[in-house]
Amino acid sequence: MLNVTATDHGRQRRNLFKKDSVNPGEGPPIWPKKAPISFLIPKPTGSTAEMRCPARGRPNPTIRWLKDGKPLVERFLGAIDKRRWSIKLPHLIMEDNGNYTCIVQNKHGSINRTFYLDVISRRPPHAPYMLTEFKNMTFHEGANVSLTCNVASDPTVSIDWHRRIITNNTDAESQLYQHLKGSNIEGSAVFYNMTNVTEGDSGWYKCVARNSVGKSEKEAYINIIRVPTENHTLFQAQIGSDKSTFDLIVPVGVAIFIFIAMVIVVTLLVRRRIFARRNGPVIMLQPNSLYTRVPPRMAYGCLQDSKWEFSRDKLEFGGLLGQGAFGRVMKAKALGIGGREEPMIVAVKMLKGIYI
Repeated sequence: MLNVTATDHGRQRRNLFKKDSVNPGEGPPIWPKKAPISFLIPKPTGSTAEMRCPARGRPNPTIRWLKDGKPLVERFLGAIDKRRWSIKLPHLIMEDNGNYTCIVQNKHGSINRTFYLDVISRRPPHAPYMLTEFKNMTFHEGANVSLTCNVASDPTVSIDWHRRIITNNTDAESQLYQHLKGSNIEGSAVFYNMTNVTEGDSGWYKCVARNSVGKSEKEAYINIIRVPTENHTLFQAQIGSDKSTFDLIVPVGVAIFIFIAMVIVVTLLVRRRIFARRNGPVIMLQPNSLYTRVPPRMAYGCLQDSKWEFSRDKLEFGGLLGQGAFGRVMKAKALGIGGREEPMIVAVKMLKGIYI
């Protein structure tokens, strides 16, 4: 069962420091002189085993490990803690039994040691049990999801992932499940990985651990939701901003409109008053022998208009109606005024000053 080989220490030491060699000071690897090493390692299940192969040589040697004659790359269940001159195997199980060989070598030669690891079951076999809780989780679309199932088992355990198939049957015992592939084992943890998930990946996922004694399982719901796009978010923000701006513009616009309307109305009223003052009723006078000639512009600065002119010859004056500082008012009959055939009684105002 044991196959332990080593090169003679004395001869290696002489070769290592041989002065007539091609490269003085170089030599093959050698084991250090220390206490005897036990090559039989009994360990109970669940414990940790460590195997060491310290050596020295020039150039520096390398080391590699074999299990039962094959490269030690991975364990059936669990991790391998590799150091410079040793390895550690934590959480031992029955499948870790076997011969472990270290090979130390450089260009001048090699040496090796073989250890036998004897894993002993320290308790009766039991069904697997979950080390951590498998909880419901929520992820966004496009995420990479890793589901973890931590299991402890002795004897050997097999772990599978399943996804529930949705049916109208509400009986939990009659639910249908789809077996999923792609589990990844690291130590006592078993992972199921999904990349770039979508809403269609939402559902119930179950981890099932089995060994020769029984099985254990945990189930959780994985919810995949959509991520609001940046454009959608900006659109919502723009709508909110536009609405706030609109709420501010409306009352301001109404106030401005009312103000402009009031200015227009006041302007029109003022202009109407000014026009009325400038264009009030004016008596048109013709030159006569009693009064001074009327200038070409009419009273109050208005221009002459033939439609409003009335000849003095068609007036028959009567008595004085009144007089004042600026002139007098006479009663008269107007013949043919406004196209009438019969005479009309009128009042004629005669001004003094430059217009008389």
